Amino acid sequence: MISTGESLHAVEELVTRAGGIVAGRMAVLAEGDAGKRDDIIVLGHLPLFDADGKPIE
Repeated sequence: MISTGESLHAVEELVTRAGGIVAGRMAVLAEGDAGKRDDIIVLGHLPLFDADGKPIE
C-alpha cells in the first residue's frame, strides 16, 4: 500500500545504491492522494475516513 510515497522513495534509493535501475513504480493499493498520482501503477484505491468514520473526498 502507498500513502505518502516515502517508503517507495526509500526502496528506490536502495535499488539505485545497489546498482539497480528503477523501471517502474507499482503498489497493490493506494490511499488518499496517492491514488491520484500518474507515476505509480496501482490495482485499487482505499478511501480515507474522518474521526466520525465518514469518507473524506
